Amino acid sequence: MVFWSAANEAFGEEGKSYVNRLLNGVREFFKAIPPDQFGASFVFAYPVVAHENWEMGVTITRIATSLSVDDLPAYRRRIEDTSAVFITVRPDGCFDLATSNATPSHDQLSKRSLIFLNEDGIDQFIIGGHSEMMPKLVTGIRSNFAVPTVVSLEEALESYRRDAANVSCYILEKIWVGGRNGPRLVFENKPESTMRRSLERFLSTKLEGDVTVRAEHNTDETKPVDLSINWFGSRLRALIEIKWLGDSLNSDGTRLTSFRDARAQEGADQLVDYMDREVATDPNATLRGYLAVFDGRRRGIIDAVTPISAEDACYYRGREIVLTRDWAAERIDVAPLVRYFLEPRESMFARPEENT
Repeated sequence: MVFWSAANEAFGEEGKSYVNRLLNGVREFFKAIPPDQFGASFVFAYPVVAHENWEMGVTITRIATSLSVDDLPAYRRRIEDTSAVFITVRPDGCFDLATSNATPSHDQLSKRSLIFLNEDGIDQFIIGGHSEMMPKLVTGIRSNFAVPTVVSLEEALESYRRDAANVSCYILEKIWVGGRNGPRLVFENKPESTMRRSLERFLSTKLEGDVTVRAEHNTDETKPVDLSINWFGSRLRALIEIKWLGDSLNSDGTRLTSFRDARAQEGADQLVDYMDREVATDPNATLRGYLAVFDGRRRGIIDAVTPISAEDACYYRGREIVLTRDWAAERIDVAPLVRYFLEPRESMFARPEENT
């Protein structure tokens, strides 16, 4: 590629070696701090001409110097909510970190360093004041030099929506009283474990590469989260907590247990607690938390067999779940709630005009 020759032209015969060291640093950094969940630009510099100060044309905040790869995860929160993260890849393989809330100018620095920039999902090299964009080699990933993680998972979670909505998954058929071909009004007793098995199977099939999907992962000795996803070559770990809303048969098979929005809030709070426990157990892990809610709410449920109108059966289709505390708005490591509305079998309900 052109950047190899540009490095040689700018820095002589050692230019290719400098590029290799820079890219090795980018790979190692993105393994320790996966970039998918950040909105910031990542600016990597490999210094070729010795200099003490960043000359970026913006005010920067220095975070730390001489960090090893193992040190990096502890600084993830320090670089959240910034416009740009500056990483110096040192010749000894360690990293210097700095941040800025302004858009940087790279021309001056690129005269003394090789620059690799990842911004808006685009990889770019800036060498000797000249820039070259690198074509996207892998879809569903922020950088060519990062392991596919959050983007691929979130695409899979979205793909599962159709399976859940109309019970396309054979495992999920068992959650409803009357099965897939019944009215889909009331859940069987304790449907959550079946929902977990269905989502686990789907993700295990859908996610590509060296990915491990585990059910009931213990965040400590006593606290299991429903699903955990680990990617080989990345320190990112996704935790998924599953909850359901609607009405289910009680253990005696006659009375109903009803869950509404407050149950989703319980799940959100549990997820954050699990994540905090996980970090305490494994400080080097980078976490991303998801609350997946299977929404089977219906209005006017009497019991598992008494029909209701189509209007009541579909009442909650367009009504989102309201959380009293939205952790996704407070923490970068928590994703927005994933809601799967489970469709009733409308053909079994009378339309209002049919009753006149």
